Amino acid sequence: MLIDDVSQVVKGDDLILKFGNKLCARLRKNGDQQHYISSKLRELARLVLETRRCCDSVSSLTDFVSPKNFDFVIEAVTELSDGMKTMEQ
Repeated sequence: MLIDDVSQVVKGDDLILKFGNKLCARLRKNGDQQHYISSKLRELARLVLETRRCCDSVSSLTDFVSPKNFDFVIEAVTELSDGMKTMEQ
C-alpha cells in the first residue's frame, strides 16, 4: 500500500483493520487477493477522510454509526461518487 494520507487512516482505524482481517480470512482460499483487499480498505479510508472534511466530530469509521453524523456521511459519499464520475469522463 502506498504511504500517504489514505494509508495512515487505514493503519489508524481499528474498524477498517478488522474489516481487512475479515476479508483476508474469507478470501485466503482464492489466492492472490491482496490488490482487491487493499483497494477496499483504501475506499473506506477515503470515505473517512472526506467525511472529516465535512464534519470535525468524525475521526474514524466507528463514528459513522452515530445518527448525528448521518448527513455528513451522505454528503461525503456524494462528493466521492461525483469525483469518480468526473474521473471516468
